[in-house]
Amino acid sequence: MSSKAKSLFLIALMLLMLSTQVVNGNSQTNIRIGATIIEPEQELFISKPITFKAQKIKNIIGSNNKTISEAGKMTISSNLPWQLNANIPELQGVDVYLKSNLNRKWIKLNSRDQVVLTHQRLDKANLSWDVKIVADRNIKIQPFKINFDLDWQKTNVMLKN
Repeated sequence: MSSKAKSLFLIALMLLMLSTQVVNGNSQTNIRIGATIIEPEQELFISKPITFKAQKIKNIIGSNNKTISEAGKMTISSNLPWQLNANIPELQGVDVYLKSNLNRKWIKLNSRDQVVLTHQRLDKANLSWDVKIVADRNIKIQPFKINFDLDWQKTNVMLKN
């Protein structure tokens, strides 16, 4: 999380902690709203990056099985709900799909950041990734890597009466 986002988060929480005094005619009512400040912490540790060299891509495209099981592995630690974004370089005529052990749905990647997984629980997640590459056998493909970026999930905070 960027330092600007952390600062805004902490300022918002500090404002909630202020004690407000309301004066109504002769009577006086004190309203106190309290909050606990938790320093946001997130870590993305990629133990097995997802990279493809030219020969490996040719072998995948030429085979009947276009899927690579457990092509990548990572661990995410977070005390906030998080989202994981992924992208690949622009590849002409090539479709790259990704699915995790937590969400068994194939997601087509492109050159823009795309949310591939979100999680509400505040703990550690061990992820493995399967990759599928679909392309014509005669197409020339450059080596590439799947890039990941961890971010905290943006949600609206509502206070209940």
